[in-house]
Formats: sequence, structure tokens, C-alpha cells
Amino acid sequence: MLARVNNGLDLMPWRNLATLQNDFLNSFAELDDFWQQHSYPRVKVENGEKDVKVSACLPGCDEKNIAVEIVNDFITIKAERPESEAKPEMNYLRRERSFGHYEETLKLGAHVRSDAARAVYKNGMLEITLPKAEIPAPTRIAINA
Repeated sequence: MLARVNNGLDLMPWRNLATLQNDFLNSFAELDDFWQQHSYPRVKVENGEKDVKVSACLPGCDEKNIAVEIVNDFITIKAERPESEAKPEMNYLRRERSFGHYEETLKLGAHVRSDAARAVYKNGMLEITLPKAEIPAPTRIAINA
């Protein structure tokens, strides 16, 4: 019978380094998942037959502090929620309201007619409807010899 004798020597010392590297890189993936789940605001993009609908939850924002820009098939939503004044005479147990500037650019997945876009902000929800643009038929070009 044969038995492996190691005598306490690790013949592949880089194995521990590879494990450490994998653990380190996986921790960033978990952090990315956390920020995606807790990011402000939540956005939904629906690609329908005739239009693309974008919904963003922006509670506490004033419509004057919201801007929407469309360039080609990308939409940028910008919003700002000012910080509420902390009252020094109050004894806060907790203050968890988020504030600050938000900006996100999303790919719409379809060419849209930005001139016919409609946006409505009501009860903290921004609803944007973007009609799809007609895709022009390919043009055949004659080649002269």
C-alpha cells in the first residue's frame, strides 16, 4: 500500500492565494448586488408593440427638480431631492431619508420618437411614454460600372 507523505510541506502554495483572490473578488459582486437592490430610484422599462414606457419611483421630488433627456435610443433621468432641515431642538432617534442628486442613463432597446414623448409626474411616480419610430426600409443603391 502506498501512502502520500507531505511532511507539512505544501507543494502548491499559490492555492491559498487563488482562494483568497476569489473570495476578494466575490465580495465586490455581493456589494454590487446590494447597491442594485437598494439604489434610488427604482426604474422599470417596458418595451411594448407601439411604445416604450419608462417608470421611475421618485418620492419626495419636486417636478421642478426632475429632468428627462432623450438622445437616439438612450434616456437620461435626472432628479434632485434636497435635504430636509434638521431641527436642533428635536431629539432624533433615527433619520433615514435619502437626499441628493440622482442621474441614470438607460438604453431603451428601440428607436423612439422623442418629439412625441409624454411625461407625467404624479404621487412620486414619473411615467414616460415614448412612441416607437418607424424603421426605414433599406435603400438599394445601383452600382455603375
